[in-house]
Amino acid sequence: MSNLNTTDKGFKNFNRHDVFTRDMHNTAWAIKRVVETAEYDNTGSFMGPVFNKVMGLFDGYLYNNLIQDVAAVGCNEQTINDLTEIVQIIEARIWSEGETQTPIF
Repeated sequence: MSNLNTTDKGFKNFNRHDVFTRDMHNTAWAIKRVVETAEYDNTGSFMGPVFNKVMGLFDGYLYNNLIQDVAAVGCNEQTINDLTEIVQIIEARIWSEGETQTPIF
């Protein structure tokens, strides 16, 4: 559960290059694959809204209720736990440094 206030814009920005380690990137990529399959299997939506929210992590967007949305499309407990760990790390960085932007190279 998020300790950050919900914003009107529906997400918080963070600099993925500063926050993500290689392991976090690999884990987020694995989460993306599980969400893509679960969302399609359970809702019939290919590259649907929850998938897009997960993909936002790679662009520095932490969407509100991401963990709950991933759980709602039927992802397994390990995926939810992995996502929770990533979200907690991102939220801790936002809490300590404020929102930042992922630069476009």
